[in-house]
Amino acid sequence: MTSSHLFGFSLALLFSSLTAGWDLFDEQYIRFNGGVSATTSWIPPPGASDFKDCNGIKTAEYSGSRLMVGIDPPWDPNPLYFYVRHIASNCNDKRKRDSHSARQLGCLTSDNVRNWHFSSASSLCYTRDKNERCGTYESLSNTYDRTFQHIDLKNKARIQRVDVGSAKGYRVEGSHESWIKDDSRVNWVDVTDHCRWNATAPTPPNTGDFWYRHNWSGTDPMEFSLTFSNNTAELVVTTNKTYNGNTYATMTLRFKGEREDPRQDPPPVGEQPPARVRYPIQLNTNDANLPRFEFLNGSSVYFANISGTWVAAGAPISDPTTTTSTTSSKNAAPTRAIGNLFSMDVTVVVTVVVALIMN
Repeated sequence: MTSSHLFGFSLALLFSSLTAGWDLFDEQYIRFNGGVSATTSWIPPPGASDFKDCNGIKTAEYSGSRLMVGIDPPWDPNPLYFYVRHIASNCNDKRKRDSHSARQLGCLTSDNVRNWHFSSASSLCYTRDKNERCGTYESLSNTYDRTFQHIDLKNKARIQRVDVGSAKGYRVEGSHESWIKDDSRVNWVDVTDHCRWNATAPTPPNTGDFWYRHNWSGTDPMEFSLTFSNNTAELVVTTNKTYNGNTYATMTLRFKGEREDPRQDPPPVGEQPPARVRYPIQLNTNDANLPRFEFLNGSSVYFANISGTWVAAGAPISDPTTTTSTTSSKNAAPTRAIGNLFSMDVTVVVTVVVALIMN
């Protein structure tokens, strides 16, 4: 086992040390907080011999995971949007015990599931001169937002209203046939599991860590099922590795969580946390076939494109020059939310982080 598999390093410039910032943006999404787990199994391929470490794993449930479900701006033709993200639970658990550790820029974790990003669509930063993903430092004048629809939920997935516990909700089911191939490579996972054998024809070559940096692109057979309500959500993704039509490896990932609404500020260690402030979005389940996302007062979600940035509001925006808003920066739609309870500029946050590094 290499050192990179002994510990997973989670860089925390935005995602880990600024977890709260990820939660405060984009009011047209319902957020769920929970845990992820993984199960793997192996079936000896024809011609394989001398198997080693091929028992598979069944992990614990790792905390610190997030799932968002909602609606994207009109650039996304899907009837809904979802995104699950898991970085490293050990980092998040440490922050719960020590408020000062929220300032750290990275941490080591022994999780068997270290990274999981799985979304139906994305808006990503690209450079204008090279048309490549943005690096750490880029001139704003040389960047643009490139949108991707990874999964066709409108035409190649099944959506139905179901009972989710005592509440009404929806189930979204799809497979590798639902995928729209692209070069974004943003849907991926790191799962530490190993299986080795002697590679003789026609056996597939043995690379050992089949689920390390696994990317979904519609090539490997897979199925996913997302079930959610206003209160809870569960996402199950099962992926197979095949050779000449024979399955020799299977991985199942599961997220399970409850609705998460923010607190005003992180509480000091040992003190009672402040009351939660409910996010203004909710799920309307009147339609038996498609979910409808609306604000708590029952108004629809309206979008407007202002200078290349999408704005979401509870009413049509007639004079966008007078709006106040907050910019998002993550693996979702670049959306500004009108009337956000929190005012945080990502540019300011990044500046603060850089200042801490310099000091």
